[in-house]
Amino acid sequence: MSSTLLFALLAGVGVFLLVEAFGPRPVRVRLTDADQRPFVERAVETFFLPASRRLMSIGGRVDLDEQRATLALRLARAGYPPPFTTPEAVLGYRLLTAVMFAAAAGGFALLSGWGQVAVPLMLGMAVFGWTLPDKIIANAEAKRVEQLTLDAASTLDRLAIFVASGDALPAAVRSLAERRGGAWVAVFRQVAADYAVNGDFDTALSNVNEQNGRLAAIVRVTERLRAAYEMGGGGVAQALRRMARDARVRIKLVITERGYKNAVLMVVPAFFAIIATIIILIAPGAVRMLSMT
Repeated sequence: MSSTLLFALLAGVGVFLLVEAFGPRPVRVRLTDADQRPFVERAVETFFLPASRRLMSIGGRVDLDEQRATLALRLARAGYPPPFTTPEAVLGYRLLTAVMFAAAAGGFALLSGWGQVAVPLMLGMAVFGWTLPDKIIANAEAKRVEQLTLDAASTLDRLAIFVASGDALPAAVRSLAERRGGAWVAVFRQVAADYAVNGDFDTALSNVNEQNGRLAAIVRVTERLRAAYEMGGGGVAQALRRMARDARVRIKLVITERGYKNAVLMVVPAFFAIIATIIILIAPGAVRMLSMT
């Protein structure tokens, strides 16, 4: 076969492919939707989650199923703070933050000329990064408990108004859930949604307790709501007002505790400011004395 014939065949194939490219294409059917999650979440699930599981399984001292159940309970209590929406995400982010902090510590040590302490510093920062997701979840849970405590009095007062106007307690909860509000209105929306499905108010309260990890701030109110619902009659509104008064007492305690805590924390920057002022005042004389000696 001559080179002319070979080039002619190649040109013919090229023309055929060009014409075929402009022709109608068959409809392509996707069996699954494209993954629209951020790159970090996909990387955590693909790479860091399996590595974290292998790391935790070393020595066989950690039960992964028990660890997953504990994380699921803590996430439910904390309200699923992003990006920790599942126990698997927490496991993956533990290793991700550990690697990031260790790499940052190693780079800082090498750039600063502290190569001899690079490995201990990397190990310490890796441990800190490993525990960082758990600290974020704990802080989110504490913040949610505080929000529920501060929002309880006003929400229970509003609920008592609905009950006093003639609504049954489930209907009052549904009416309150349809309006704007804070943390407790969000909880009552869960109660109203569950009650709309199963039609049992007692079961709805129990399910909401389980959905929120049996958080003490929620269980305390839902159990008293269950008792008021079982009592019935005209005492429901009075019971709700009594619960609102108790909530106000807890609010005062929370505000007082926060004030004491802030008063203590204000001492720390003041202490460092005093130390800096003393150093500024003493430094010239100290330098002069050292130069004379």
